[in-house]
Amino acid sequence: MSGLGALLDVQARTLYRVLAGVHPTRRDFQSDAELGREPRGEQVTDRRQYQGISMFDRKENATKVARKFGLGQVIAEVRIPHNRGDIAISKTRGAHHFSVEGNALGPRQLVVAVHSLDSVE
Repeated sequence: MSGLGALLDVQARTLYRVLAGVHPTRRDFQSDAELGREPRGEQVTDRRQYQGISMFDRKENATKVARKFGLGQVIAEVRIPHNRGDIAISKTRGAHHFSVEGNALGPRQLVVAVHSLDSVE
């Protein structure tokens, strides 16, 4: 990759989020804490996982989890600029999993594409 595309990759991080519906909503980007749910599993001891949302650095991993747990039929591609101080990205769980904390409107406003599970191998 060269030119503007390479520059954009350096200045932003692309992550993927499973959506409940066809279009991204505020609820799709709210954490279990924001939704008033009780912490469960690793969330009890890891605040980042409770206050953040699950995202993946590979579309294929988000797709695999969506299919395995029946979470949705669509994956949002989100580009988070490195200078967004209101959004924190933490490496959690498996090899390609991240917990992303911040105002739910932040990541939602950064959706650059939506992919059907059928379009991802």
